[in-house]
Amino acid sequence: MAIDRKYLLRWLMREEGLVLGGAKPDSEGYLTMGYGHKCETFAERLLSKHLTQPDAVSLLESDIAKAIKGFRQLFADLEIDSGRSIALVALVFQLGVDGVRAFRRMRQAISAEAWEVAKLELLYRDPDGMPGIHSKYNIQTPERAERMAAILETGQLPQSET
Repeated sequence: MAIDRKYLLRWLMREEGLVLGGAKPDSEGYLTMGYGHKCETFAERLLSKHLTQPDAVSLLESDIAKAIKGFRQLFADLEIDSGRSIALVALVFQLGVDGVRAFRRMRQAISAEAWEVAKLELLYRDPDGMPGIHSKYNIQTPERAERMAAILETGQLPQSET
């Protein structure tokens, strides 16, 4: 399945927002720069002070390529429609491969094409399998989690994104 990288780029730019003029902490306290790029080295933190918008786009394109690779690693044997593929790549972008891998029951539901179950697993179950009021992901970014869950359930990307 080909993934519309231009669409994904525009979507993640809106979701993440632009951070210039130095790294800033995200909802978990990780330092980020540009469009949601996690600063993992001291050199990146220094670079963040001089990052331009074109630099941020290039960095996001690189991060998207990594997220697509992670998506393909996690869902290699599945034929997933375009909308759900884009949402899952965005989820890998936000949570990382290990973060998405931890949602074992959600991934099982996706494999079975049980989309409503996948939605519920994303929103209401922590990766440790204990039911809760909301998953940690949903608590950290509730509006984004709701958007992702809706796309998982329906396969439909938001109209404003096209």
